[in-house]
Amino acid sequence: MKTVCLSAGHYTLDPGAVSGSLIERDLVALITNYAAIMLRKHGIPTLEVPNDLNLIATIAWINDRSSQIDLACEIHINAGGGTGIETWYYYNDGTSKKLAEFINDACVAETGLANRGVKDEVNSPPGRLGFIHDTLPLAVLVECGFIDGDSSYFTKDENLFTFAKGVARGILSYIGVTWNPNLIYPQVQPSPPPNPSPAGEDLQKYKNAAIEIKGIFTKYNL
Repeated sequence: MKTVCLSAGHYTLDPGAVSGSLIERDLVALITNYAAIMLRKHGIPTLEVPNDLNLIATIAWINDRSSQIDLACEIHINAGGGTGIETWYYYNDGTSKKLAEFINDACVAETGLANRGVKDEVNSPPGRLGFIHDTLPLAVLVECGFIDGDSSYFTKDENLFTFAKGVARGILSYIGVTWNPNLIYPQVQPSPPPNPSPAGEDLQKYKNAAIEIKGIFTKYNL
């Protein structure tokens, strides 16, 4: 069974992108935690990078466990007034690109936000993305919409849960594990109906009620 590592972009001292009351660091921490829970419920060993580690320390934390971790995904939210989801993969690497495609497609399907596609890190502004490029395990980075362009989407906790579902489903599809909604939304079994009282017991209840009502009528001369 493959071991997954999830990382929330931006650590405790770095808020990341901000739009009004929305703070990237806090939103991606929730998405990451939800996704980790979903993966574990499907039996996938899942590690979460501690939120107090900066990028360099995050990469070191993952690399120290590279013999254990099979794939890693860092979760971010974009900024700049655009809209939609995009996922970045390791330079010219088909395996990383495939993982990015699974995650990106699942997030788009779950959220309904625009699909900005998967992108090679070489096309990013710095030309390389440290989380993807410097981690030893297979890695991708997903931008879960725009904190300003998709801001209304991030105001509801259930939408963060939906994003997490997209990340989890994408990873599960990549490693060949079938999504089981019953593990995430347990089916509530209806309570069995109460055992019917014996006929004689029901009859006595009616008799007792009739006697009580008759007594009230008599007391008040009705």
